[in-house]
Parts: sequence; C-alpha cells; structure tokens
Amino acid sequence: MQYIKKSKIVGMSICMVIVLCGCANYTMTSYERVEATNYLVLTLFSGEKIAGTVIEVKPYEIILLEENETKRAVTRSSIRSIRLKQPVYDEFEKGISEPEIASVQTSKNTMIYGIGGGVLSFGVSFFMGSLLGESGNVVALTTGIGGVLGTSLFIMAGKNKDRQDAITEIRKIRKSEQFIKEREDKLNTDVGRQEGEEEENIENLEQRREELLRKLKEIEEENKKSKKY
Repeated sequence: MQYIKKSKIVGMSICMVIVLCGCANYTMTSYERVEATNYLVLTLFSGEKIAGTVIEVKPYEIILLEENETKRAVTRSSIRSIRLKQPVYDEFEKGISEPEIASVQTSKNTMIYGIGGGVLSFGVSFFMGSLLGESGNVVALTTGIGGVLGTSLFIMAGKNKDRQDAITEIRKIRKSEQFIKEREDKLNTDVGRQEGEEEENIENLEQRREELLRKLKEIEEENKKSKKY
C-alpha cells in the first residue's frame, strides 16, 4: 500500500516538473504589447482559454491562428488575461512565428536524447536504488522515479535543441534571402545608373552631331559665297 502511495506521489511530481518547465516559457503581458507572430494563451472572462499565433492585432480585437489552423477573432473586451510565449526574432528584429518554427523543426535530437537519456537515467537510478536498500520494492521505486523523471527531462532537452536548431535554420534562410534581395536591389540600381549614363552619353553625342552638322552647313555656305566672288 505504501509502495502504491509513493508511486502516485512520484507520478504527480513528474507531471509537476513537466508543467512547470512548460510554464516557464510564458509571461503575463498587456494587450498593447501584443504583436503579430506572438504565440498567446488568452483567458476570457467566460473562463475559456484560447491559444494560438497572432495574425493581426487591431484596436478592438486580436486575430489568432489556432492549433487546428482555424482563424479566430477575439474581442479585446472579452479578454481577462494574456500569457505570452517568449517571442523569437531573426537578425533583422522580425518575429518568427510558432507555425514557421514547426514547419522546419525535426525530432532528431528528441529521439537521440530520449533513447540515450532513458538508458542512462534508468541505469543510474537502478544503481542508486541498489545502494539505498536491499528491498526489491525500493530498487524498483527508485529506478522508476529516476528513470521516468530523467527520461522526461532528457526528452524536453531534446525538443528544446530541435527547436533551437529550427530557429537557427530560419534565421539563416532569412539572412540568405535578405542578402539576395540586397544584391538584386544593388544590381537594379547599378543597371539603372548605367542606363542613365548611357542615355546621357547618347544625348551628348546627339548634341555634338548637331553642332558638327551646323558647322558643316556654315562652311558650305561660306564656300558658296566665295565661289560667287
């Protein structure tokens, strides 16, 4: 009976650790500080909770994209509190949305950390349990506690690594796109300047041509006058 109670306590402790780790990424914020690409958890006066990525912020409502890809407008007057997930930005101070991160994110590190961390956690926990007592229940309980808790923490670390890798990849992509755009803009500017210089050169040549034709005409008229005399 005591073993069962301890197991329940262990399970609740593991859940609390996971929940607390997840909540640490959120902070309370005001309506005025919300901007596009933010991920919010809204608590309404009705008690309903709505989570999603901000598409647009208006003076009287927020347009969210929920997890099921559904757009939803939430009026400002219906919002009791706003929790904001820590915003992510690129090198140009532009927000990176959660759907964009999810589209790039893989589960490679989650699997590696989960498998490796699980083996390590259960192994260490079994060893510690063996040192604590000879009872099989003690060993099993210690192994279960440390193994499950350690594996959960390793999995969360793996997910965080996958997320950071995705953010880094998006920043690289955006930086590359910005570089290409700047090169194209510079090329267009250079082409425009060259075209302007060519037009100016053509205009100068036309003026010189007209001036030469005028001088030739004057010379011809002078020759005609000299022949008459």
